[in-house]
Amino acid sequence: MTSVTNHPAENLSNLIDIETKELLLKTPPKLLIEESNYINILNDLRSNPKYCYIIQWLYLMKHLIKLHDSFDVITFEEELLGIATIPLFINNFKIKLIQYLTNYKIDNLSIEFDEKLNQILNSQLNEEYIEYGKLTLFEKIEIIYKLIKLANLKNPDNFRKIIDKFNKPHEDTRVLPIFENIIDNNFKEEYFMLEDCRLYYKKFEFKSIEIPKLRKNYKKLINNNNNNQYETFYLIEPKLIEFKCLTVGIYEFDLYLKNLKLKSGKKTKSIEFKLYNLLKDYINKVLTLDLKKRKQLLARKREIQMQSLLANRKRSSRLEEKELLKKQQDELKRQKDEELREHAAEIRAAKRLKFKESMYANNNNSVINLEESRSERLKKRQEINTTTTTNSSSPENWKFDCICGIKADNYDDGLKMINCDRCNKWQHIDCQTNEIKQLIDDENIEFKFKCSYCIDDLKDDEGEGEDKDVVMNEVIEESITNNQEEEELVKIDQQEEEPIKIDQEEVTEEESVKNDQEEVIEQPNNTEPTQQVIQESVNSNGNSYTV
Repeated sequence: MTSVTNHPAENLSNLIDIETKELLLKTPPKLLIEESNYINILNDLRSNPKYCYIIQWLYLMKHLIKLHDSFDVITFEEELLGIATIPLFINNFKIKLIQYLTNYKIDNLSIEFDEKLNQILNSQLNEEYIEYGKLTLFEKIEIIYKLIKLANLKNPDNFRKIIDKFNKPHEDTRVLPIFENIIDNNFKEEYFMLEDCRLYYKKFEFKSIEIPKLRKNYKKLINNNNNNQYETFYLIEPKLIEFKCLTVGIYEFDLYLKNLKLKSGKKTKSIEFKLYNLLKDYINKVLTLDLKKRKQLLARKREIQMQSLLANRKRSSRLEEKELLKKQQDELKRQKDEELREHAAEIRAAKRLKFKESMYANNNNSVINLEESRSERLKKRQEINTTTTTNSSSPENWKFDCICGIKADNYDDGLKMINCDRCNKWQHIDCQTNEIKQLIDDENIEFKFKCSYCIDDLKDDEGEGEDKDVVMNEVIEESITNNQEEEELVKIDQQEEEPIKIDQEEVTEEESVKNDQEEVIEQPNNTEPTQQVIQESVNSNGNSYTV
């Protein structure tokens, strides 16, 4: 007596190779949708010819309504039965179907779907108002089937275009039976497989038609027959007797083949033997699709198990002690780092104060409080510059003396001008050299402009032998140097405001002095309002020069 294992892959026939069996053994024995509580409703659903039409249409013609989501029949059925929490594909399918039929973009499915659905049913099918959410599963299938039929008829040219563009050759899109059998000349059986790789059976009844050999006999038949089947085609339309889904998945398909082989025995002319030989060529197609779905389920199941283990793992006392010890060590390290930052800040502040005192030692006229913050010092400098500018040049009275030759009082021709920082004369910016223009446009440099006349005066003061370009370069370098010293002062202030992580033994005097270079600004003498602000800069050699 053979032992039966729990996994159905152990009972597969020899039509499945050993390697594939081993792969199937690693997958779950059942899909979520194969649980016992879904069997009855799924059998009824899959044996509904309109539902099978919808499945086949979604595989082949979903691009007609511009539905580009990937379609899988198992996922579709999980959403229909409510196994999937959110029916993403079905919602998108309904939106695209309504949009294609009404040319209306749906923004809110729950509010607008019923309205547009009833608009279609009333205008094109003359049906009464319905609430889609209150319908049964099979009533919903009926509605979707009707909408798909309307979509096929809306634009025949577009229908042909979609078939030519997205599908296989036309012969492959037709549903042709794998095997057919005629019973008693009035019944016909067909076995066929759709794109979902499921085996279907259809049985229908058709009326035989007597075809007369002579024309006069044909006329007699027409005159003698009240319901003339020769002129009214619906009288000879085949009548569907039975439609059902025989197999779903590789396990059911393989079991069906084994039963066919068992029934046929050695009768090579039997229907079962013929059907077996035809169906076994489709086993690889069924196996590929089914194995893919089971691998996906396995990956999803492992992910859920991992999430569950992480959420509900049992924490040991030793693990908790380690985490508590680590938190304490982190807290001690944080306190130690905070003490180091405070100590480093005190050292920087002391060295900065010492550096300022040495800078202001020879400046007796300077009244600057070293304890003032950077914002207070900048405010005081702005007040000094405002006072000097107001005293030296009234906004209603200025002198314009440009190198282009224009010289006048209160002259303004609408062009951009710049004020000399030394003599307060205005000149055109366009008349200056390219180097000066670049310095004026550079927002990162606080450029102190000096006109050509002042540069000539500087040249006379320095000596006749010095070239004018050399003096110009020194003026530009002075402006850049002043701006760099101001930037260094900003860095020092930022170091005081933001904590800087340092090591305990790496606070050196060289790093503190490097960030302590700044600009020294003297206040103007109150007895001489028109006197310019004197800026004294210290160059890298320790020498000073005054402009």
